[in-house]
Amino acid sequence: MATHTLSCQGIRTAAIDVVDDPFGGANHMDVDVELGGGLVARVSAATLVGSVRRVVAAHDGETGAMIADAVAEAVRRETAAATTQVTLTLTPTGQKPACQAVRWTAASGETTTDAAADEQTAPGSASETGPRRAVVSMESASPQADVLFRDVIVALDEAPGTQIEGISPLYHAMTADGGETRTAVAALDTTMDAAALTAFLNAAARVHDGDVALHIVDIDDAEGRARIDDGGAGNRAAILAPWMDMDPTATFHGDPLAYLLASAPDAPFAGPESDHWIIGGAR
Repeated sequence: MATHTLSCQGIRTAAIDVVDDPFGGANHMDVDVELGGGLVARVSAATLVGSVRRVVAAHDGETGAMIADAVAEAVRRETAAATTQVTLTLTPTGQKPACQAVRWTAASGETTTDAAADEQTAPGSASETGPRRAVVSMESASPQADVLFRDVIVALDEAPGTQIEGISPLYHAMTADGGETRTAVAALDTTMDAAALTAFLNAAARVHDGDVALHIVDIDDAEGRARIDDGGAGNRAAILAPWMDMDPTATFHGDPLAYLLASAPDAPFAGPESDHWIIGGAR
C-alpha cells in the first residue's frame, strides 16, 4: 500500500514570546511541518496550517524546544499521521542580530528504524514477546462506509510495528431505530498496547469527523483488555458475524463466536454485503 506525505513549509505564525529568543523579541517565526503515513492522504493542508498556528499561540511564553514538541505531538494526534517532523525557525527583524536564525526540531511518532531500535533495547516492551494480535471493528452509517474502512485499514497497516493480517467481508445491518449501518472487522499484529491502539483509533475517527466508529474487540494484552471499550461486540451480530467469517475459530471472552452469534438480538438484521469490498469490488 502507498505511503503518503504532506509537507507545509514556512508557515508564518503570530508574534509570540519565546523564552530562549536571542533577538529580544525582534523576530518572526516560521514553522515547517512534514507528516508521513497514517491518514495523511485525508488531511487538508489548510487544516494543517490552522492547527500549527493554534498550537503555537497556545504555547506562548515557552522555550522553542517545548513549542516544537507541542506542535509535533498535537499535529500527529489531530491528523492521525504515523510520523510528524517539525522545525521552528526564528529569524531576526532588527539590526545587528546575535545570529542569523535559530532553529528547533522535534519529531513525533516512530519511524521504522526507531521502532526496530526500541524493540532491541526497551526492557519489558511488547517487542520482547513479539507483536500482539488485535481485532478491530469498524462501523459506519455513511453511504461511503467501505471507503472509510479502507482508509482506516491503510492507516493501520502503515503504522510503525503494525501489519494487517485479516479483513472480513463487508456487512450490512439494520439498527434498532430502523437505520442502516455497515460493519467490518480487521485482524492485525501490532507492537501497540491497548491504550496506544485506542488512541490511534480515536484519532482516525476524528479525521473522518466521527463518521466511522472504531473499537478494539480483542487484543493480546490482558491488562489492557480489561479497560477497552469493545462497543458491545459480544451481543452484536453486526460485529460477531463478520468476525466469525474472518476467523471461524475465534472466541470472545472465552465463548465461541458461533455461540454468541446464535443469541445476538440483531442476528436476523445483519448479513454479508460484499466479499470484495477491500479492493473496490461490486456490492
